This record gives sequence, structure tokens and C-alpha cells, in this order.
Amino acid sequence: MKNFRSLFVKGQNLSVRILTILMISSVFVACNDDDDNDSTKPSYKDGAIILNEGAWGKSNASVSFLSKQNKNVSGNIFKTANGNDAVLGDVLMDMTVANNEAFLVLNASNHVSVVNRETFEWVTNIENLNNPRFIAKHNDHLYVTQWGGATGEVVVINPVGHEIVKTIKTGLGTEGILVHNDLIWVANSGGYSTDNTVSVIDPGTNSVVSTIQTPDGPKHFAVDKEDYIWVVCYGSTIYDNATWELIEETPSYLAKISGVSKEIVREIKISDQNHPSHIGISPDGETIYTADSRGVFAMPINAEAFPEAPFIANSGNFYGFSVHPDNGELYVFVVPAWDKSGSIEIYNPTNGVLTQTLSDGLGIGPSRIVF
Repeated sequence: MKNFRSLFVKGQNLSVRILTILMISSVFVACNDDDDNDSTKPSYKDGAIILNEGAWGKSNASVSFLSKQNKNVSGNIFKTANGNDAVLGDVLMDMTVANNEAFLVLNASNHVSVVNRETFEWVTNIENLNNPRFIAKHNDHLYVTQWGGATGEVVVINPVGHEIVKTIKTGLGTEGILVHNDLIWVANSGGYSTDNTVSVIDPGTNSVVSTIQTPDGPKHFAVDKEDYIWVVCYGSTIYDNATWELIEETPSYLAKISGVSKEIVREIKISDQNHPSHIGISPDGETIYTADSRGVFAMPINAEAFPEAPFIANSGNFYGFSVHPDNGELYVFVVPAWDKSGSIEIYNPTNGVLTQTLSDGLGIGPSRIVF
């Protein structure tokens, strides 16, 4: 009996040891599986996203990642996440984030691509858009401007279901978009024709509640420290259909709009012959930036006239700029050609001195940074 009990105890101890080994092994394997599935995937969360348009008709738009820690650039992160055969689309214009997903507007592909914001793994495409341009988020919906057909439009998207829920008619060539004072402001640039209006949309009813007359070709918005809305107006340019010679143009302007009265309170002429499309604001809300073929201009919000000389002269291939929302650095996009990778020049906002140039990891036509 003693031997039997001894054998039972030894057997029991052996069973416990085997069970313990199996449990430890399963935990080890599970940890390895987790490592394979998660920790080995690059994370693109702690930094900024650079949008590279790509050449029209080539479907070579790409996304780069700018590390916040060291300003290193990781190139083509969409392919890194989804494989070398993955195609993002044609002409990447804009991006916003909702529910830990990034929504990327592909103009010539006529869709919005949805990816995981941290890993950039593809989720789905939102199709059936018509020349989409820019995107903004308000509460539980996304708003996408598009040139559309006979008139411009704003498409309302449910970001959870990835579906279009409404289309709002606006002016011609609906372009830039701003969410401010619980309203949606959109610039009707004219598209392939001409327009000179800003449409104001109430997101509660998703309908246009006001239309503001502006100088020709309003493009994009900025909001200053006094809560005024500035819109850069490109002007209009009319070309001969046969020779493509310029036969008529109107001046470019900055228009200052009251967000309360929805009226223009001031217009500042920029130029008779130069036509800026881009606008930015310093982090303190005191300086307006615009850019045209001459370079990047800086204008105090209370200036009496537009500056005659650029703050940063165009080196020859400027394509646009973004302003860092924290330190005010100016990130100027350089596009030497539409079959070559571009670069980004970073300028000091105090003196306009070039401090760094980013080139490695960028794609064709860098045009926007989402900080």
C-alpha cells in the first residue's frame, strides 16, 4: 500500500509538472504569435503623414511618414503595410482621421481609401465619388468636396459604415473646406469654369444656409486669432481653347469674413498676374501665409496691404506649403518633375532661413502634411 501511494504521489507530481510545462509552452507560443501579428508591424502613429499626389493618370500616389522623434521619413508606407502590388490610387489630395481610421481622398480615382491610422493596412474604398478634392470631419460625419458634374457638391459620409449618406449641391468647382463655429464652409473655386462664392452648410440639416460673394476663385481657408475666416481667392484665368494662350485674367485677393455675420469685412489685393492657391496661418493666429509662383508670402493679419516681396523666394519648383501647428515651421513642397520624387524644405518662421531639406522617402508630387 505504501508503494502504491508513493507511486500515486510521484505520478501526480509528474502530471503537475507536465501540465505546468504545457501551460508555459502555450503562453510562450501565444506571446510569439502576438509578436508576429502585432509588434513586428510598423507603427505610423507618432508623427506626421506626408501626402504625395503622384502623376495624374499613373496611379502612383503614395504616403510617407515623418517621425516626430527624429524627422526621419519612411517612404511608401501603404505598400509596406499592404504589399508591393498594392495600389493606393491616382492623385492623392487630402486626408482626415475618424475612429482610428485614415480617410484618403484620391481625386482621379474617384474614391476615398480607408486605412488603419496606425498601421496603414487597407480597410475599404468608398466609391462613386466624382472628382473629389478635400475632406473634413464634423462630429459623426465626414464632408468631402467634389467638383461633380454640372455643379459642385459636398458629399456626406458615415465613417462607421463607410457609406455616402447625402450629397449637397453647392457652387462650381467646390474646393477647400473648413469646419468652424459648428458650420461647414466650402470654397467654390469655379473648377473648369468660374465662380466667386463660399457656401455655408449647417451640419444639423446638411443644407446650405448661406452663400457669400467673394472675389473670383476662392480656394482655401484659414482662421486668425480674432476668429475671422480668411479665404485666398485665386482670381480667374481664361485661355484660348486652340492655342492655350492666356487671353484674360482677374486679380487674386485675400478676403476676410466674419464668422458671425457671414459677410466680407475686408479685401486685400494680392496681384494682377500671380494667382495663389494655398493659405496658412501661424500657430499664434497673427500671420497669414500664401504662396504663388514668386514664393511664400507672410502678412500680419492687421496689415494695410499685401507685402511686395516674398518671405521665402521660390527656388524654382515650389508646389505649396504646410505650417507646423506647434512650432510654426514652414514645410515647403518642391516638385522638380512629375516623374521624379520631390522634396520638402523646412524654413524657420522667424527669419525665413532654410533649416533642413527632406528628400529620402518622399514620392512624386508631395503636396500636403497632416500633422
